Amino acid sequence: MPVRLRRTPGATPAEAAAEARKILGFSPHQPLPYLILAAERAGVTVLGLPYAIETLDAFCAWRRGEPVIALLGGVPADRVRFSVAHEIGHLLLHQPGQTGPGIEAEADMFAAELLTPLAALRGVMPHNPTLSALVMLKTIWGVSVKSLVRRAKELGAVDGDRALSLYKQMSSRGWNKREPGYVAPEKPRALRKMAEIVHGPAIRTERFAAMAAWSEELALDVLAQHASPDELPHEPAATKHEPAATKHQPAPAKQVTGYANVIPLRPRALPSGG
Repeated sequence: MPVRLRRTPGATPAEAAAEARKILGFSPHQPLPYLILAAERAGVTVLGLPYAIETLDAFCAWRRGEPVIALLGGVPADRVRFSVAHEIGHLLLHQPGQTGPGIEAEADMFAAELLTPLAALRGVMPHNPTLSALVMLKTIWGVSVKSLVRRAKELGAVDGDRALSLYKQMSSRGWNKREPGYVAPEKPRALRKMAEIVHGPAIRTERFAAMAAWSEELALDVLAQHASPDELPHEPAATKHEPAATKHQPAPAKQVTGYANVIPLRPRALPSGG
């Protein structure tokens, strides 16, 4: 699929996030019903790796002009979404080899604006929100409570002291590792879809493993990181308040049921390593 996401040198994280929303097919004010599927539609290769590293959720690179994001396992769904958004921010804003706290902060700002635009949150964020209220917002917007506390502070809904109090409450409840509030899990799809094309819907693991020169155990673990047809996301029906499609912002499908029809797959070498 052609790569529609482009680097945006000189743009602020907020400007780049607003443009990325358009390219991914979402309005400026709606919660994103899914992100990985939209990124794959826009030409990003997203790979799930069956490994967990406590200090790393994901990484990315441009490879032969194509953006690649690798996701590690064992990460809660809200963090997966933020990590994907963070890596898209790196791909659009930064050059290979750029590192440092400022670079990571820009990617975080991009991710926050992509997932929770301040203009959209302003109308739904309560003044001086409780943790319970933020958990409810989490289930709608698909981001962590911790991220929403930061956004509440940016909006002026809480001051610094109240934000610190909320962080301390979260820590005392053990939310630093895993928060309450449901966020639908997302997995990349394209790699498993290619395996289904080659081997049929019931993938024969031994053949898939042999073609990849992997053990069967590794092949099973890799496939488990990628969505089967039953695991594809369904998006809510559009409402009369949503803007009509334009040439810059195509209307998303009402329901994502035929994923193979929206990601034309062509032969290409899959990236190895970083």
